Amino acid sequence: MSAASTDGLFNIPDTLIVDLTLCATSTVTDRFFISKIFNKLSSVSIEISKYDNLAIVGSIVIDKTTHTEDQDYYITPTTNYAGTNGKITIGSLNDLSTQPVGLFSFANTATELEPRTIIPGMVGVSRLAFVDASNGEYSMTGTVTLASRSNLLFSYVPGASTVILDAGDNLGLSKKCTDYVPIQSINGVLPDIDGNINLIGIDCMKISNSAQYTLDISDTCCTPCSGCSDLETLTTRLTSLENKFLDLKGSYASANAQLTTYVTTINSNCAC
Repeated sequence: MSAASTDGLFNIPDTLIVDLTLCATSTVTDRFFISKIFNKLSSVSIEISKYDNLAIVGSIVIDKTTHTEDQDYYITPTTNYAGTNGKITIGSLNDLSTQPVGLFSFANTATELEPRTIIPGMVGVSRLAFVDASNGEYSMTGTVTLASRSNLLFSYVPGASTVILDAGDNLGLSKKCTDYVPIQSINGVLPDIDGNINLIGIDCMKISNSAQYTLDISDTCCTPCSGCSDLETLTTRLTSLENKFLDLKGSYASANAQLTTYVTTINSNCAC
């Protein structure tokens, strides 16, 4: 291997990494390589990635001020390779001082680790990766517990080594009511198969909720323009007008009687 960076400016000295042991997966065919080295004035970090998909497995950081020759450093794994174990023995930093400072990337064909340094783990599931839209991807190794909560139900199929995850009945949000009696109907109107009754307003009808257990139905087009005091005044005037009509009726009856008497007197025979 050339051990040279992709830009050809940095070469990993033979005296830098003198021993290495890595256990990242249980697959014996997996290959790994040194993907990046960040050479700083006071420290240097070494990153290891997977050969085929270039996924970062882990890294170590070396403090140049406290480093001693042939000191061991333990790999810090990434979340995608949680549970990775690895140890790198760093020899002398003298030859590293002749290399430029900066961040340098390496191709897998230039810095692949020797097969003897890769130790496969126990055969089985290396890790479980959980992915969701909010939190992204997170990996777990070792004894992993999957716990069902409000609306989920786990069931095991004997002989098939299969665990089924269902939305269980009578759980969480779909749990049947036991403490309260639901509304069965409104004015004889039954709900649909989901238990819903739709209140539909037409034109100026508005349905709102101003308090718990209350629906307000109001007409948004026709709002009364007169209050109680105005109606009281109008009623008083109507009563006064009615009384005046009654007085007028009495006056009419009296005048009509007098007119009848007058006509009778005019038309009477005055002969003696």
